[in-house]
Amino acid sequence: MNVKVWLLLIGSVALSSLAQLLLKLGLRGAGRLELSPAGLAALALRVVTNGYLLAGLAGFVASAVFWLIVLSRVELSLAYPLVGLGYVFVLFLSHFVLGESISAWRLGGVAAIIAGVILIGRS
Repeated sequence: MNVKVWLLLIGSVALSSLAQLLLKLGLRGAGRLELSPAGLAALALRVVTNGYLLAGLAGFVASAVFWLIVLSRVELSLAYPLVGLGYVFVLFLSHFVLGESISAWRLGGVAAIIAGVILIGRS
């Protein structure tokens, strides 16, 4: 995998992780969403009037574009496991932006993910 493809792959994962953060920020104070016609209508209204939610959805679209380019150039069995880096990104974004705690178990899990990504990346 060349540097350009690596950057596109990391960019895709980073955009997807950032999109998750933006969606969470956009849903602050929303309460529990319901899967019903009224709940979906309320969610649709919230999406079109909330910049965080719109930006989060745009982040997913941009991430998907990067991902399609990556898939056109790399074996799926190599590219897809690297999506696991999203867990690492989200853990630290959640900690530093949302104030969520990071337990020793979560850090251990992140270390295992990073080790796996390194092994897969070397293949």
